[in-house]
Amino acid sequence: MSHARTFVIGVLAMTAFALICVPLPAADPRPSVWTPPEASADVAEPGWGTAATNVLTLHTLGFVTIEPTAFTITTDATGTYRYVDPIDNFGALYHGLELPTGAEVTSVAIDGCDEDAALGLGFFIRQDPRGPSPNSELLINGTTAGTPGCQSFPFDANPPFTIDNADNSYYVVLVFNGSGIELRAKAVRVYYQLQVSPAPASATFADVPTDYWAFRYIEALAASGITAGCGGDSFCPDAPLSRAQMAVFLAKALGLHWE
Repeated sequence: MSHARTFVIGVLAMTAFALICVPLPAADPRPSVWTPPEASADVAEPGWGTAATNVLTLHTLGFVTIEPTAFTITTDATGTYRYVDPIDNFGALYHGLELPTGAEVTSVAIDGCDEDAALGLGFFIRQDPRGPSPNSELLINGTTAGTPGCQSFPFDANPPFTIDNADNSYYVVLVFNGSGIELRAKAVRVYYQLQVSPAPASATFADVPTDYWAFRYIEALAASGITAGCGGDSFCPDAPLSRAQMAVFLAKALGLHWE
């Protein structure tokens, strides 16, 4: 058995993808033609605010094989779906996951087709701490086995996890638990929300103590360089905001510039 095959088998076993045999119904309800949502570029473009749910779409055309000689990945006639060529019975692709630090990943979806009643598409996201001997951690995984059809297959992160780019790197692995065009994938979508950083242990401004109701948010502004307060180690939280001060806040927060 080749080193690449051993690695892929180990990955599959490690993430415990249970292959569930569910026969297709006698009357197949799936549409003969299915058009999934169009995939965006592999760039996280967050919306503003902590309530908005943002999505990073990783098209399978941007994924690479774990070991190019272990199996063959084929693109279908439309040029959008990828699947394992029928020379092997499984395969895996991976893609780096680049999200802003502090983003909280809430769910993942696979856009694809699982037309094999016994097998399925699987995925997992892992976190690798930096250092010479990283101890990789599984954050979320799932499989479409037992849910046949062409659709966007959703999986919730339980619990959600927060991106820490300073100390970790992240990657997504897409697993084909079978070969042939019956198992084909177009994209993996990662859903996330932005967060305000946790409050520090000590206060930056003398008039904004740690128990002040807006302490966490004022500290986030100060740590981001958006505000330096009103002078004399004070923030003046109850003072009115002038249009000039508002311009400074917004310009710094948005990183505004001219052409």
